[in-house]
Amino acid sequence: MPRTLHKLNAAFVKKVVNLPTAERAALRPRRHSDGGNLYLSTKRGGAAFVFKYTQSGTRNSKEVPIGSAFSMTLTQAREKADALRKADGDVASAHQKAREAVLNQTTFGAYAVKVAPDLTRTLRHEKSRRAWLAALEKHAAPLWSMLLDAIEPHHVAECIRPIWIESRTTGDMVRRAIKDVLASAKARGLAHFASNPADMETMQAILGRRHDKKVNGREYQPYKKTPTTYKKLAARDRVTA
Repeated sequence: MPRTLHKLNAAFVKKVVNLPTAERAALRPRRHSDGGNLYLSTKRGGAAFVFKYTQSGTRNSKEVPIGSAFSMTLTQAREKADALRKADGDVASAHQKAREAVLNQTTFGAYAVKVAPDLTRTLRHEKSRRAWLAALEKHAAPLWSMLLDAIEPHHVAECIRPIWIESRTTGDMVRRAIKDVLASAKARGLAHFASNPADMETMQAILGRRHDKKVNGREYQPYKKTPTTYKKLAARDRVTA
């Protein structure tokens, strides 16, 4: 019986990719078959094309990552799957080549969505975890379609420039989120920068240092110094507003 190919269509892939991040993350992990061992895999908010095959002489199946659905079309995925089918017994080396190709084409947005559950695990509430990704998706939008290895400090600076002074808390949170995503990418061999493009020192060199604000003429109190300030106030006999 001939093998059925091209069961998926571009409209379906586009619909999955264009879902809001929260809705896509809520989808049940699933592989959508296109036929010929090619699948669209959706899990943890990500969407990627994979090639599934069984090693000769065994029953063990393996997956070859073909590419992110955010940066690759269905047609391109089919072309790569066709090349893997023609590889026959040499799928292992084709697997390695495909993996290297994926490493070279992983975008910031696709990777951020993939690692968000790991990077936000310490946040206590689901609402906070969704807000982390939503803020990153909003303020780091210019980085979303960029390859991880192509991101430089000035790209990060342009993202947080509008909130660097006016919204310090949000600016710091977004900068740290970008830094964490890039650090994770480097640890997995997806990026090869010498120093993290989102380091605070680097951002201060580009955007300038921020002076402490004043509230009603009084010095702004950095959050980290609050415990020390409370101890000093508690030691006083009289506290004035």
